[in-house]
Amino acid sequence: MIYNKSLQGRFVSGLYTPVVLLVVALALWGCNTFVHSSVGSGEIPYYGAFSGTFLSSLLSLLLYLASFFVLRSIDLFERRLRFMPALFVLFAVALPLSDNSVYLFSLLLVMLSAALLFHSQQSKFVERTLFSAFAFLGCTSLLFPQALLLFVPFLAFLFYSNVFSVKRLLSALLGAITPFWFAFGIAYIFPTAGVLLEPFCSLSGTMFSFAFPQFSPMQLLLLAMEAMIIVPAIMKFAGSSVPAKPQLRRRVMFVLVMNIYLLLLSPFMSGSLHLLFLWQVPGLAMMFSYVISFKFNRLTNIYFILFDILLLAITVYGVWLRL
Repeated sequence: MIYNKSLQGRFVSGLYTPVVLLVVALALWGCNTFVHSSVGSGEIPYYGAFSGTFLSSLLSLLLYLASFFVLRSIDLFERRLRFMPALFVLFAVALPLSDNSVYLFSLLLVMLSAALLFHSQQSKFVERTLFSAFAFLGCTSLLFPQALLLFVPFLAFLFYSNVFSVKRLLSALLGAITPFWFAFGIAYIFPTAGVLLEPFCSLSGTMFSFAFPQFSPMQLLLLAMEAMIIVPAIMKFAGSSVPAKPQLRRRVMFVLVMNIYLLLLSPFMSGSLHLLFLWQVPGLAMMFSYVISFKFNRLTNIYFILFDILLLAITVYGVWLRL
């Protein structure tokens, strides 16, 4: 139990913490919406029209809220951390992410895929659940071929979570192929619909573009934030039995592996940095919630305060860059 007189304890156990986080996120969203520039709006072709307008920002907020409910449905720990979904929304709004609604729709699809993947551990209809999880991931790949790389950690989860069988693997592969089968089938029957496949066909050939990171001040702040979350999360996970249930530990391991995997891909996909970082945000919220949910001590309270200062610096600097 966390000592609730500390700042960290009040945050974790506070009754109104989720409400406060959502109100702050809404205020930041309003601030970001009514400034002139948008972040990363033209990074990937074909979807530039879905950035930089009030309608796009409003749709982005609705997609964040939909992702909020998806994250709320996922059980990662023995006790439910009520503030974790709201913390995700705050991260998504406070960090310098693209307001492109197609990007955020892909995030929602990835989160739905992960939620169904976790649900397959206890589902009576495992094959159907895996089919749906990989079908959502296939739909994401049609929007952004970068999502094809996410099949690696998703398939690995089947092996180390005791879900694997030949029948289930085939169900997952069939789910992944089905969106492509429908899309290319429709384009074959109705050639005018082929324009829908143009982003996938064009972007898949230019996915990989190796480049050394450009250490701008914002990138340094984001790297520091990721290090402040991932390193303590790995140390806590390796050095404790929380969560104790093997099923939940495999889910937390998946979150850790997924974020590290996306982080390591970044130098090889310099043209997709905003997209890869966007897909890491739910994992960052989960890992930070995991770290601060442990018992209070002076060191963890200092860690919590320093992280808040860093997040505030990123938020203020991000707003200033938009002006």
